[in-house]
Amino acid sequence: MVLIGFESINRDNLKQMNKEWTQRLGERDELIEKIHAAGISIYASFVFGFDEDTEESFVNTLRFSRKHEFFVIAFNHLLTFPNTETYNRFKSEERLICDKWWLQEGYTFGTISFVPKQVSAEELRALCRKYKKEFFRFGSIFKRGFVCFKRTKNPFINFAYWFINILFHFEVDKRIGIPVGENMD
Repeated sequence: MVLIGFESINRDNLKQMNKEWTQRLGERDELIEKIHAAGISIYASFVFGFDEDTEESFVNTLRFSRKHEFFVIAFNHLLTFPNTETYNRFKSEERLICDKWWLQEGYTFGTISFVPKQVSAEELRALCRKYKKEFFRFGSIFKRGFVCFKRTKNPFINFAYWFINILFHFEVDKRIGIPVGENMD
């Protein structure tokens, strides 16, 4: 299995991330097919909350993820890390809800620390949950499970697929609200 940080399927968002170079690597669909043809499963990771993201971004990314029948996906919200271009821009635009979110007592998984342009912070959180939940519904797990079996006959990979996907099915709501960075001593 390989983890691929697609980040976004939106060209303008990739440009905002300074990752438009990924578009020059070749046709994305063709590259994914080659990876799958080699028997390699893909953990596809996406980040939402950039300036062009709307609910339609989630719909398109879910459609893209289903088309390629990824092993698993991550639909995460953007984290504005200090001293990055995004953090500095959001700070200058007064879009940071808390400029030192990583030090904020009670900061939890799923908390949005900035004001997105196209949706509210709460909508962004809800959309990440909604579309991740949609990808990990049982019908999707079963359909992708049969595809996984066709891609590889390795019993360990197939067992891992079912275990991880069923775990993720039940985990979506459990992660929201978990304290981040606390009780680590």
